[in-house]
Amino acid sequence: MKFIIAPGKYSNNVSSTKIGQAIYSGISRAMPDAKIITMPVTDSKDGMPALIEHTIGGYWDEVSYFDAFWENRTGRYLVTQIGSQLTAIMDSEQVVGVDLAKNKNRNDLFHATSYGLGEFIIDAVTSGIKNIVLCLGKTAVADGGLGALQALGARFMMKMVN
Repeated sequence: MKFIIAPGKYSNNVSSTKIGQAIYSGISRAMPDAKIITMPVTDSKDGMPALIEHTIGGYWDEVSYFDAFWENRTGRYLVTQIGSQLTAIMDSEQVVGVDLAKNKNRNDLFHATSYGLGEFIIDAVTSGIKNIVLCLGKTAVADGGLGALQALGARFMMKMVN
C-alpha cells in the first residue's frame, strides 16, 4: 500500500512537518511494508520557500527591508540550486502580507508599498544571484509593484492632461 501524507497547519503550535511525522509513525507501525511519502504544506512564516528548502535544500539569506507600512524589519529568502543556477526564492507575504495590515486605517492601506520586495531583489542581485522566484501570496498592497520598481531605481512621472 502507498500513502502520501500532506498535512496542513493545525494550530500555531503544531507544524505540518510534526503532524506528518506523527501520521507516518502511526502508519508504519500498523503497516510495516507500506510505502509512505510525507510532504508538508506551506504553513510556516517562510511559506513556499520553506517547502522548497525542505524538498531540495538551500540556505537562508537575511536582509533588512521596509515592510508595506515603512516599518524597518529583517527578513529572509531562500537561496537554492535549480539546475546549474543559484536561485533566490522569496515569499511576498513576509514583506507585504495581509497580516501586516491588521489594525491599519484606510489611509495607511492607501499608502502601503511593495518597496521592500525591491530591496529583497537588490540584495539577491548584488550577491550575484541571477534567477529570482517571487512567490506571491495574500498581500496588503495595491501599488501594482511600483514600490518594488522604485526600490530598483525606476522613476515615475505623472502628466496631467486636460
